[in-house]
Amino acid sequence: MEILPRPFGDNLTAWFKVLGSHWKPLLRVSLLGFIPAALATVALLWATDVFGRFEPLLDEELVDSLTEEQLWEILGPFLWTMGIWALLMVIPTVFVYLASTRVVGSKLSGSEHDAAGAVTLAIRRLPNALIGGLALALLVFAILGTAGLVGAWLFDTMDVSAGSVFLTTVTVLSAIVVSLWLGLACGLYAQAIGFEDAGSIESLSRSFRLVRTRWWITFGFLAVVSLISTAVAQLLSGALFPLFLLGSSSPWVFALAYGFITLLQGPVAAAMGAGYAIWYLDLRARQETVLISDLVD
Repeated sequence: MEILPRPFGDNLTAWFKVLGSHWKPLLRVSLLGFIPAALATVALLWATDVFGRFEPLLDEELVDSLTEEQLWEILGPFLWTMGIWALLMVIPTVFVYLASTRVVGSKLSGSEHDAAGAVTLAIRRLPNALIGGLALALLVFAILGTAGLVGAWLFDTMDVSAGSVFLTTVTVLSAIVVSLWLGLACGLYAQAIGFEDAGSIESLSRSFRLVRTRWWITFGFLAVVSLISTAVAQLLSGALFPLFLLGSSSPWVFALAYGFITLLQGPVAAAMGAGYAIWYLDLRARQETVLISDLVD
């Protein structure tokens, strides 16, 4: 049987149905990916003593007396730690996205939807997905970095005037727009790897070819999926509010609070991954024949 393109609303309905009928395997793969991430978060925050470095910022009088340089000496390690944490989150997120493609494929094909098959697929294809994500990140950073260098060159070679400010602003804004456009166009690379076992670079070009003619509607669908998933996560994280209040007085509670926040990212990633997978199949169906039998290998 062939998968046919569907209207925007029908794809959202299909996403809700997957979440309703396959929430168990989605939850299992999300926990498998994010429980280690949560433990790593607790260890990272404890090892880097982020609480001890951040604690002075809770003293309003002390903050008011700090110079800008002293403030950055306090904030710097905290920001570096959060940057490392963000990079660590890439691995479980991509893992869950890959596993979600298998769950969606099982749903649409009517095959058995066990979490074990999804985990096996995700582990096998994770290296390709991480390399593809790294290549995309380097490309975006190269565009933004080039724009920054051009802006600096303009200021070095021209007087600080309305003209130089205008040219620099246009250059930087253009780079940001191109980066956002390219990032979204190539952003479904994990789904290309999950469904088609595409190579690292091939998955980026595959996503680009599918999204470029439907960029705005893709942006709208992914935005809706992300907003709904994030809103539900915010509601769930409300239960952790007392933990964050206690976290201001204890480094262990502070680390545990962030560990639980990390754990909550798992179901969010699984829900978003399922939505992205459904949209990816719709994009494919608009350009080529997609058979249900091809969804699960």
